[in-house]
Amino acid sequence: MNAERTSVLVATATETTPVDSEAIEGILNGEGTLRIIPWLNRHAATVEMMQIMEMARGLLVRTGTVDAELMDRCPHLQAIALHGAGVDQVDVQAAAERGITVTNVPGGNAQAVAEMTLGLALTLMRGIVPAHLAMSKGDWEGGLHTGREIRGMRWGILGMGLIGKLVAGLAHAMGAEVAFYHPRPRPELTEGLPGDVRAVSWENLLQRSDVISVHVPLTDENTHLIDAAAIGQMKLGAYLINVARGPVVQAEAAARAAHRGELGGVALDVFDREPAPGEDIEPLLGDRVVLTPHLAGSTQECLREIAERATRDIVRIWRGEHPQHPVAGPNL
Repeated sequence: MNAERTSVLVATATETTPVDSEAIEGILNGEGTLRIIPWLNRHAATVEMMQIMEMARGLLVRTGTVDAELMDRCPHLQAIALHGAGVDQVDVQAAAERGITVTNVPGGNAQAVAEMTLGLALTLMRGIVPAHLAMSKGDWEGGLHTGREIRGMRWGILGMGLIGKLVAGLAHAMGAEVAFYHPRPRPELTEGLPGDVRAVSWENLLQRSDVISVHVPLTDENTHLIDAAAIGQMKLGAYLINVARGPVVQAEAAARAAHRGELGGVALDVFDREPAPGEDIEPLLGDRVVLTPHLAGSTQECLREIAERATRDIVRIWRGEHPQHPVAGPNL
């Protein structure tokens, strides 16, 4: 039988964190067999899950992590595709050392995350969650309050990538003054921004922004980038939104500032540990804090686009062709 016909593509996903299997199989088109498993890591894997992993010629990683030891147990593995732009779920250096090509899907969920960012901002500024909770208890008066408008605010964007650029456009369209901080902005991403959107210093972003939304990847440099000291520099009553990666923001420090009224509100879609256990969530809870379980990149539209683009790159690698979005590999 043809080698490609026996190829196994393993996708890691769960019922609540799915991949678009129809889109994947449409791109495979008989060149491989799709297997989906609820992978978290080697230590949480069953014998059956490990047996499936060991057959993989390609991995599409939405949930869980892929380390060097797992790669060593997968002798047929040629390609690892991340289900999105972030690459922190895979030991990229170990993959490159083993001749395994790693790809990602930059911008695949950018529209979804940008829209969620705007939605979280509105949720905080208009007090939608506490109003709903009061109404659910029959407390009309308890749900009444005066909110804020985005128009006239200064919206600070941390990280001018594909998502940051879309957020800049949405915030500008709502009437905000938009500024961003990025240590090394790429010209192709800063081109096409509204003319009055400008780059500012890190200190300026913290001290003058009414809203700060976080759109940077998780790196050693960015871990706890927004810590208690940075939060202490933010404007009184400012809003903080993290839709990037949990460890970029010290969540408890941000929540404490919101509980004390120093911040107007905090919205967190990402956490240090995911799924976030109860002991991580408990100290964050309060009227000024909105929590969602890593939903920003989950829409039907972006799941299809990501599945198609990631699978196309896996098939390209199987065929000996160059992938569209390589991150690491033997020929880079």
